[in-house]
Amino acid sequence: MFGVKTRIRRYLKNHYGLFDNPETIRLNPVGFMCNHSCPMCWRNQLPPEERMNCIKDEKNRLTISEYLHLLQSLPRTVKNVDIVGGGEPLLFPEISELFKAIKKRGLCGRLITNGTFLNNKIATDLINFSWDMVRISFHAGSAETYKKVNGVDDYKRVVNNIRSLLLARKTKQVSKVSMLFVIQRQNAKEVRDFALLAERLGVDEIEYDTLIPFTPKNILLTAVQRTKLIQDLTELEKQLSVKNNIPHMLYMFSVHPVWNNEIKRNYFKDKYCQIAQSELFINSNGNIIPCCLAWEIKSKNIRSYSISKIWRYYRPFRRNLADGKFSPFCLKYCNYKLEKKRTK
Repeated sequence: MFGVKTRIRRYLKNHYGLFDNPETIRLNPVGFMCNHSCPMCWRNQLPPEERMNCIKDEKNRLTISEYLHLLQSLPRTVKNVDIVGGGEPLLFPEISELFKAIKKRGLCGRLITNGTFLNNKIATDLINFSWDMVRISFHAGSAETYKKVNGVDDYKRVVNNIRSLLLARKTKQVSKVSMLFVIQRQNAKEVRDFALLAERLGVDEIEYDTLIPFTPKNILLTAVQRTKLIQDLTELEKQLSVKNNIPHMLYMFSVHPVWNNEIKRNYFKDKYCQIAQSELFINSNGNIIPCCLAWEIKSKNIRSYSISKIWRYYRPFRRNLADGKFSPFCLKYCNYKLEKKRTK
């Protein structure tokens, strides 16, 4: 009977979204700021007026004191804090202090970064604080392609930073390190080169991902590329020793209504969203939304409301997703692997 209560609790949370508080808080500490210019990034898809609004929001950014207060007041249900990008999180001036505070609270800390500023000091801090996971957005297998996909010539710098982090952690096995590759027209031919580079570096895991559907058409895969990519990933899976998510990618390419270039919504018909049942996304200005893709939903600000109150405010949204009632933006933007609805 061990674990029955936990399974019941998880089932109720995932399917009804009515209980407790979030388990994961995703912090975007720098909002729009980034030192890279990736063509697939949401920042580059914004109209000029919205871009200006995002820049203005930076003046109202949460301070380190506000983040420390937020961490002190988190509900007990929160187990994970993800430091993520809208831009590049390591641009936040007090980022190490934020790392330290997260781990001091006994929380699982995860960082998503482009790796440019992952220098020796940051690496040492992450190791000393027993940080849990670092994922580097890399997207290439060569310096030439890296420059095209990331918009800057930081290939060697980031590779050296990854090497330094992996070398520094040898004395203390913390900070799982992974590398991310978002597949697109400019880099599809380098899925293998990327994987081999990651193996040579000695990272713990590689992840492939697809473009979010609002991406410009000129970087979407062609039909020929898609066919070749599936073949390449199928062969690559058999050869790699590094942990990877290739089986998941092959599955998603075969079923997703946008990724396989077919306009059909059958993918969503037997699904529910398990992600929104456990997460809240906090932008740099304190605005909170229930999903990182839910830009069209009215947000609440952490300066005016507690996490618990905001969690309750989004209860109807979570319940709809638990029932498989997706919002229009879900069908338009979502590229997550969703769970199948369970029959009662």
